[in-house]
Amino acid sequence: MPSDKGDMRNALRPPVFCLPALLCLALALSASLSACGGSGEDTTSFSTGYNAAIAKLDRASTELTTTQATRRTRSSRAIARQLDRFADLLGITSADLHRLKPPSGASVQFKALTAALDQSIASARRAARAARQIQPARHRAALRRLRDSVVEISRAQDALQKAVGAS
Repeated sequence: MPSDKGDMRNALRPPVFCLPALLCLALALSASLSACGGSGEDTTSFSTGYNAAIAKLDRASTELTTTQATRRTRSSRAIARQLDRFADLLGITSADLHRLKPPSGASVQFKALTAALDQSIASARRAARAARQIQPARHRAALRRLRDSVVEISRAQDALQKAVGAS
């Protein structure tokens, strides 16, 4: 079984854009839909459910960000645990969002958002697995995919916000 000691600690040191940047991007997900100009019961209900789901992610991301603030070298297992926690948070948010019914004019944008969220979960799991297996190249590649997925979440969220506002 691979060891967490010695040179392996540095081998899996996350790139600069890794977890702090991903968590900051996740915090950006906290933009609410309550300010949208949409009208009607389904828009209000959707916005309320959406905001509740995103608020959980926001609170949990804040907690993870505070644990990430230290600049000490961390073991591959610690990195994997943090990535798994991040994937768990994304998974909870995804499950909450999948239970919502978006307004009719925003269903395409909502599907894009949930797909990007699901892709982020898969990327975080791959990065965690690579960290546990001490495979730095796979770990870096998975982190790049995760970063791209989180950026896509932000784009999809902006599109959803515009679509709900236009409903």
